[in-house]
Amino acid sequence: MGRVMTLDATYSIVVRLLNSYFTEEPIAPKGSVGLFYLDSEHLSDVIITNTTFSNIQTNGVGSCMSLKSGGANVLVVNSTFRNNHARCAGIFWMPVEESLVLVFQGCYFESNGADEPGGLASCKGKSVNITMLDSKINGSNVQGPGGVFDAGFNVCDSQGEIWRANVAFKNTVIEHCSCTGSGGVAAIDSIDGHITVQDSFFGNISAQGPGAVLWAGNTKTSSASLHIKISNTVFKNSTTQAPGGLISGGRVRKLFLDKVAIDSASAYIGPGGVLDIEGENDMEVNITNSTFKNCKAAAPGGILYLTADKPLTMAISDSVFESSVAPGPGGCMYLMLGQAYATFNNVTFRNCQSLSTPGGAVYIIARTSSEIVFHSSVFLDNTARASVGGALCIDLPQDIISDPGCIKHSIIDDPSTPHRSWNYSGEVQIIDTSFVNNTAQSGGALAFSRGQHVMQSCTFRDNFANLRGGHILSSSDSTSLLIYDSKFTQTRKTQVLNDDDKHMCVSFSIASFIDTDSRGPLILKNSSLESKSLGDVKPLVMVSQGGYVSFDNNTSLICPRGSDLEFLNFTNTVNTEFESNSCKIILSVFQFNCKACPVASYSLQHGRSAGLEKIDSFKCLSCPFGAECLLSIKAKANYWGYQVPRQNPPALTFTNCPAGYCEHPEQRDSLKYNSCRGNRSGILCGRCKEDYTETLLSPSCRRNNECDDTWLWGVAVVMLLLMAVYLVHKPRFSVFIRRQIFWFRKDNNDEEVPPEHGDVKVKSHDKGYLKIVFYFYQVANLLLISTSYNTIIESHLLQPVVGFFNFQFRFSSSGFLCPFRGLTVVTKELFMASQVFGLFIMILFCYFCHVLVRKCKSLPSPNLGPYLGAVLETMLLGYAVFANTALKLLQCTTIGEESRLFISGQVLCYQWWQYLLMVFVGVVIVHFVLILGLGSYWLRKGSISVKGFLLGCTLPLPYLVFRLARHLFFRQRQPSEESAEWKACIEDVLFGAFRLREGDSYGALYWESVLTGRRLIIIIIYVSFSDPLCKQLLLTFVCVAILIHHLTVLPFRNAKANNVEMASLLGLIVIAIINMFKASFLTTYGQDPQGPLLRCAQILDSIQMIILSVVPVICILLVIASVVSQLVRLCTVMGLFVCVGCCKRYFAQESRPLLEPTDFNESTVVQT
Repeated sequence: MGRVMTLDATYSIVVRLLNSYFTEEPIAPKGSVGLFYLDSEHLSDVIITNTTFSNIQTNGVGSCMSLKSGGANVLVVNSTFRNNHARCAGIFWMPVEESLVLVFQGCYFESNGADEPGGLASCKGKSVNITMLDSKINGSNVQGPGGVFDAGFNVCDSQGEIWRANVAFKNTVIEHCSCTGSGGVAAIDSIDGHITVQDSFFGNISAQGPGAVLWAGNTKTSSASLHIKISNTVFKNSTTQAPGGLISGGRVRKLFLDKVAIDSASAYIGPGGVLDIEGENDMEVNITNSTFKNCKAAAPGGILYLTADKPLTMAISDSVFESSVAPGPGGCMYLMLGQAYATFNNVTFRNCQSLSTPGGAVYIIARTSSEIVFHSSVFLDNTARASVGGALCIDLPQDIISDPGCIKHSIIDDPSTPHRSWNYSGEVQIIDTSFVNNTAQSGGALAFSRGQHVMQSCTFRDNFANLRGGHILSSSDSTSLLIYDSKFTQTRKTQVLNDDDKHMCVSFSIASFIDTDSRGPLILKNSSLESKSLGDVKPLVMVSQGGYVSFDNNTSLICPRGSDLEFLNFTNTVNTEFESNSCKIILSVFQFNCKACPVASYSLQHGRSAGLEKIDSFKCLSCPFGAECLLSIKAKANYWGYQVPRQNPPALTFTNCPAGYCEHPEQRDSLKYNSCRGNRSGILCGRCKEDYTETLLSPSCRRNNECDDTWLWGVAVVMLLLMAVYLVHKPRFSVFIRRQIFWFRKDNNDEEVPPEHGDVKVKSHDKGYLKIVFYFYQVANLLLISTSYNTIIESHLLQPVVGFFNFQFRFSSSGFLCPFRGLTVVTKELFMASQVFGLFIMILFCYFCHVLVRKCKSLPSPNLGPYLGAVLETMLLGYAVFANTALKLLQCTTIGEESRLFISGQVLCYQWWQYLLMVFVGVVIVHFVLILGLGSYWLRKGSISVKGFLLGCTLPLPYLVFRLARHLFFRQRQPSEESAEWKACIEDVLFGAFRLREGDSYGALYWESVLTGRRLIIIIIYVSFSDPLCKQLLLTFVCVAILIHHLTVLPFRNAKANNVEMASLLGLIVIAIINMFKASFLTTYGQDPQGPLLRCAQILDSIQMIILSVVPVICILLVIASVVSQLVRLCTVMGLFVCVGCCKRYFAQESRPLLEPTDFNESTVVQT
């Protein structure tokens, strides 16, 4: 009997345990009943409050309490049960005769269990009511059914039957419970069962029998019913080795789930990964606002397995079923129905899989007349990889023929011709539902067999199959398919799925919209079936052994762009039998295919139909220049395509892109025919993407947060200052280097020579090497068609050198300069040209500094002549920068009907600032050449002052008009007296290097205007022609003409300068020819040389690199030679110093006598 209390009463008893603590009892002898044993023939009331039972163990039943009574009311409040164990009924054993009410409120259970049913309690009675409120169970393990509660299943070997069982969990947390039988939490065996779960959490529950969490049914009689209601509850990680990963219920009458979240429920052996429901009575199922994910079963129904022999009403709404797997039919749901009315409203089925059988998401078998409705639902990424119906497979009962459709004539197209029809016992309605990216062996989205199927306002997109019916498969003899106001779209040609079991990938490539071999009617109204996957599509729609087929004129079949619609019609009559009589019927056999244009042709049109009639307006066009037409039309690299306005059929034309902007689209099956390189976008790829900024001297774009090259400002200031100092003082580096190298020779070549201006002494005339070098690199920069520098020498030597002579400082740790965010193509060009203005400012700054220094020393102001010469030199050398920038910002191209800026296609031409640039070009750029030629003559003649000449260089056109007006209407005046030093400095810059007029020779004092005019011609060709080959061809001719002109005139005074200029012009011709070779590939193929000619292109690149690196390499070698020479000089001087020192010491020792004489003191006498 009870180790603490034994109470055996004939009448009613009342037991109250308050604020008590029971622990550490030794194991009682087998057959004992734990702490309390209560036995009453009448009603018993037990109240346990604020009591703890810990480490109570027994080999009998009910470690804490055994209650045998006629009826009982047990209330357990705010109590704790920890580590209690019994052979059966781990804590409470309560076999009552009539009614049992067991309530737990605010209790905590931890690590309790039993060797047989009922880890917490095992109950029996005609009416059992168990309620758990605001409690928590952490660990309850039994070797039998009912991990927490056993109600009537096997009440510790006692016999009896529960007529009515009510089990309720409210605001309860139950975790880490398990059993080796059924019902990891509760096993209920009753005739009439009611299970209510509300506001609770169940986690890590397992069972080896049916129902990982709950099992309910009746094993003793067939007349039973079960009601299950669950709301606001979460189930996580429940597993069973039998059916029902969450609930297994037999003879269920009502099942209600509302706001239930279920994650990771599994039935490893058996159907129903979450719910295993059998209904032998009329049944009602209602699931709302619930979520099911990561569930699996080892048989049909990855989430729900339901069989109903009697009428069923099912309503599932506002719920999500996700990532469920089953090897049997119905990766998510398996429904075997009798007479049923099932509705699915706003339900999402995502990533559900049936591994080897039909119905990737849902498989429905209706054995009698049923109506199934899907409304506002979504089927996404579901798979039946080895069978039919990737999203939904429905098999309805047999239909009865109402009209055999026998005909007596062979007129197929007669609308009055009868067709076979049926009386349908099953109907499926699918309304406003989407099927996206579903896959199956056949019937990628839907597979129908028998019955009438109506689809209205549905969307089908990118569903695939491997054999038949990428979207819909209709089979069996009578299946009817009615489609209204729906849209079918296919954007891809294949779907690849990973087969983890076979460690391989499986490709599904059948993307047909409808494939039917049923003789039932196929009717489409106001629907579109459009394939956007490029190339051939076979078939688009397939009808074999069909019956009545009707597509109204508002229904269209649309092929992808560039493919024509092909209609193959084999409809005919066949002889059959009906009820042993001969019957001729119409057999509809046809298919729609999409056929792409042949290679080297394209079309922007779509082959299409209106109903079953093909629209004959499709036409293939020849592939335009600059495009590639294989599977579709694509722009070659460095080309941009646009549609020709107002042309029928629509056509494309392609124009050149700015270098480095456009590339060939990589995706062959894409409809895009243009593609931008890197992070560029827009028309002609003329701007950077959002959050990106242009980089200087490159077509690349950098992220705004990476534009941190602020050091550029300091480098630019220093470089401009050094250039200004050089142009002002013109230090003779060549003489300096020669002196350092040949320090052992006397050099008389650097003496000052008198110019032709009185007694003003200046250095010898400029040889013109600076002009030659600047001209060479400025023109070479325009001849190079690629801005990429691939080798270390090119990127770290040639790029900075070429940039320096074009007033561009090409130094950056990342390779792309981005001093501040927000740069556009237009502002970038203006910013680069502003460096010439910066040089003017630095020259002025140097002058003011010089004035300030001399004022501080009380000296007169410095000579302004060198500074004026530096200003003129800057104008001459920076002319190419100004002209190139202005003309590039005026270069427009036509895109469609709009004129757009070539280097920035986002900018429409004829902006207000472009009008200012037009004025600048007309006033300054064009007439600057003329003012240099005339100004040189006027300056030499003395008819123009230095100030007037500089003013004319600043505003050429107004000054020329002024001179012309003064010549025509006013008397010529001699210019005012000016400093001869000013004139000497200006003349030395302007024509000091060129031949004077001698005898019959006119000289070449005007040659600076020729050099400037050459630049202007080359820049105009460079800017005006966008086609690389045409541009390079013209530039090559011009370079040859320039060389011939130079050899004819030989303009420089110094013969060596003429030879150097000839060599530089020859080098430019070679560079032009090399880049013309590259341009031929860019124009023809849109890419750099490839294949066998790649090696040739690399050799030519090496030659080009050698030509461009001659000047910097010579400079580097001279510097190295001067350093080495000075080191030799230092060693020589030190050696001489050592030798002289040694010689002095040697001769000093030679002059000394062998015996050193000493003074003799007579007073010192040595006595013997």
